[in-house]
Amino acid sequence: MNMWDEFQIENGETINWQIGSLSLWMEHRDEEFLISQAYSDEDINVLSATQVRDHVDLPEDLSWNRYIVQDPSTKFQLVPALPDRAVVVSPEFPIKLATNSDVVFYMSIPVWVQIMAGNEKKALFKEIPSLVLSNTWFGDTMTGELCYALTTRALRKIEDHGDLRHRIICPVRILNLGSEPLDFQNLCVHVEHLMVFGGAEHLWSNDVSIIYRGDEQPSEIRYEDKMQYETECVILSSERVPSQKTIISKSFSFIKSFTAFD
Repeated sequence: MNMWDEFQIENGETINWQIGSLSLWMEHRDEEFLISQAYSDEDINVLSATQVRDHVDLPEDLSWNRYIVQDPSTKFQLVPALPDRAVVVSPEFPIKLATNSDVVFYMSIPVWVQIMAGNEKKALFKEIPSLVLSNTWFGDTMTGELCYALTTRALRKIEDHGDLRHRIICPVRILNLGSEPLDFQNLCVHVEHLMVFGGAEHLWSNDVSIIYRGDEQPSEIRYEDKMQYETECVILSSERVPSQKTIISKSFSFIKSFTAFD
């Protein structure tokens, strides 16, 4: 079965999904749908869905959450989404970006799995991260915010990330139009404003562009509408929090909350 297609679970049937370090099980018992999850110690490069033929194959220590659904013919769908708050990532090496220069980084972000339920109109049934990320505080004590810390680095080449079928690739372009080199060590992106696209090779977000003009000048953060890296792709999930396509600010601390210029 295709990972992101609509599906139906017959009474007595169990399906297992492997998404990175996440193992997800869903079972139909009469009017109840049971969901269980477990994580491996490592972030494994795997993305698969299989039907469990024998309950003997299920781990003995699974803890099930039980959901009562009156319509046993309810259809479900797994939807890949981005995290519910901003993520912080570091480039592989500290970067000084010269004036009138730009650079593109590729972030690999763990999928948040949304289980949607319903026949005519689907609603969120349950949401599960494929990897449990640590919390981190970004910014100062007054204007900072709680974010997730990515365990991977922002890299210049996609292929340097290795197998990314279980992750979402987020391209971030930074353009320095300021009068001095831009020195930054961390990058914070509000991924809740981004969509998820499904391509033949990867899952993608739409592009993020950050235009920096100096401490006292307006800077722009742009959320592009499209994904340009694969020609044939479909939108799998919309942004969690709709945003203006371009945000303009004269506050360096505001831009800092997005891009961590230290």
